[in-house]
Amino acid sequence: MDEKLLTPLAVLTGVIVTSIVNLITKLIDNNQKETDHKLAIRSAIVIKKIEASQSYVGTTNLKINNLLISKQYFENLLLHNESIEEIRIRLNSSITAIDALHSSKDNFITLYYDTTSFIDDIGLLTDRVNNIVVELSNTIKIPEKGKAELTVVNRSKIADYISEVSLLITSYKTLVSFIRENLNSYDVLNKQKR
Repeated sequence: MDEKLLTPLAVLTGVIVTSIVNLITKLIDNNQKETDHKLAIRSAIVIKKIEASQSYVGTTNLKINNLLISKQYFENLLLHNESIEEIRIRLNSSITAIDALHSSKDNFITLYYDTTSFIDDIGLLTDRVNNIVVELSNTIKIPEKGKAELTVVNRSKIADYISEVSLLITSYKTLVSFIRENLNSYDVLNKQKR
């Protein structure tokens, strides 16, 4: 009788142990799937963040280049009263490149970074620069070739423009540095060397 009872108990114990092992395996598998899903979402977000950062830094570097060309143009205008055609052409091509980038890319940088203080400062400086440009365009006559007619007020406005553009360039460079520093946390290759 003991053998007859022992066999069903052994089978029952085997079934219970198999069920417990299957349950534990399913829990581990579900946990792994959840972890893999979270990792996939995180990876997708990191990739989008890097793409947005690259796009924004590229566009911002074009803006900085545009501002440097514009600043150089007005510095030459202030110093020599001359309209420099080569600088004007470079300025126009730079503006066209920035317009093309803006129309082809969405700006998601504020989705991934807290850039409020940077954007506010840049917005204020951009407004001041644009106001000066409007005032200058209404009062200064810049010929295609030859000397410009600059009054004392125009010279003062051009000096203000150069100063404000320098501050704007610095603000853009600070923002680009902030983004690059944040991107360094994703530089896996350099972390492995350490």
